[in-house]
Formats: sequence, structure tokens, C-alpha cells
Amino acid sequence: MARKLTATHDGETFTRTTNRAYSHIVVVRPSLDKTLARAARNAPISQRDFSRLVEVANNTYELMQYVNEAQIEEAKFAIQMGYADYNQHLVSKAVVRASTNFDPHWYVAGWCGRLDLAQKLSAKETTSEWSVAAEVAIVPVNP
Repeated sequence: MARKLTATHDGETFTRTTNRAYSHIVVVRPSLDKTLARAARNAPISQRDFSRLVEVANNTYELMQYVNEAQIEEAKFAIQMGYADYNQHLVSKAVVRASTNFDPHWYVAGWCGRLDLAQKLSAKETTSEWSVAAEVAIVPVNP
């Protein structure tokens, strides 16, 4: 029978109903600066993808039956701006979206069955190039 597990950290309670045994959770509080940097890093498109937009705008893309009108308009917009300016536009949009949707609350990075696994996940959350962590904590689970 499934049982409800809870863990509390910094005034926030995390719950999970499961048959598995967990001893610790790893929680992360994101950093706005790292979140914005990650959004900016992931936003630009490649030259190859831009070439595909040119094909869509010119109606020469081989899979045009899967393209809707909004995508065609976006492709035409991209062509008017050019590759560099369109990428800058994408970065700006991504940064605005990330800052608007930023949530500073703790979230669970993972439920772990052993302390050593929690420590390994914690290290990964702090050192990964994709990490947005401002703080990482290992919290014991209450059965």
C-alpha cells in the first residue's frame, strides 16, 4: 500500500505518495541571474534552423503540410530581420519570459533512497553548466 512521505525545508513542505522507500530529497532554490543567463544561452537558433525558416517563408519547405499560418508569419518576420537580429530578438523574448515566469520558491530536484545518492545529486545541481541553483539543500524525509 502506498504511503505518504513528507519533507519540510525553509517553511515549504514537499509530499509524495509511493510504495518506494526514500530517505532524503534534494531541494533547489533558483537564482534569477542564472535563470536569465540560461534563457539567453538557449534562445538563439542555428544557421541551419534559420535556413529552414527561409524555406518556410518562401513556401519551399519539403514538409509544408505540417506548417501553420502563424509559423509562416514568424518565418517571414525572421527573414525581414536577418539572422543576427532575429537571434537577438529571440534572446530578448526568452529573457523577458524567464524574468516574468521566475519562481524563487524551492523545488524538488529528486527523491533519493540513500544519503550518498542525495549528495551526488546535490553536487550535480551545484556544478552542472545548466544549473540555475542559488542554493541546494539535502532534507531528510519523514515517513
